[in-house]
Amino acid sequence: MDANGCLILFAPESVRAAAPGAPPRPTLVLRGVNFETGRSALTRDSYVVLDAVAASLLANPDIRIEIAGYTDSTGTKFGNMRLSQGRAARVRAYLASKGVLPARMVAKGYGATGNIAPNATAAGRAQNRRVELHKLP
Repeated sequence: MDANGCLILFAPESVRAAAPGAPPRPTLVLRGVNFETGRSALTRDSYVVLDAVAASLLANPDIRIEIAGYTDSTGTKFGNMRLSQGRAARVRAYLASKGVLPARMVAKGYGATGNIAPNATAAGRAQNRRVELHKLP
């Protein structure tokens, strides 16, 4: 939290490559943002996190973000891409409903690419089902 009580979206230690070979950019994994299984519907507990993100974006109008959706490796490649795009779009729509200008946000689905944990275990798959915010220039 910053001095105004807003979530700090992009701390210096959050800079990493979005994908192998990509240039590093500030990234925030939205822990606590979850979806119904196999759907893009947000779970109730997600709103607390997204409300804090919206407040921070409203307090920092110069920040533009990519909302990146990811899935685990279960399901088809096409289905995972579609699901991840739908989830990213749902987060974008929610933030827009809280007053964040849609022009400041891009929603993109990455499917099962960019894993942060092995998909061999339930815990690993849970980590890979995530939404990240990437700060845009």
